Amino acid sequence: MNQVQDETYWKFYNTANGQWRWCQVESTGYIICCSGTTFRQRADCIRDAQAHGYESPLALSHA
Repeated sequence: MNQVQDETYWKFYNTANGQWRWCQVESTGYIICCSGTTFRQRADCIRDAQAHGYESPLALSHA
């Protein structure tokens, strides 16, 4: 894992209309990037975040 990844966390949340979004956030609260679209399914949102560098904590525990 790289240093930038260590100093950030990922936020997954529902919008007001029930769609899913993600954001990558620094430990200071500064938003690095967010999904460019919304997703009906949480799994689709997570897949898009993975394409942008998100690594599931479950995947990391088996490394």
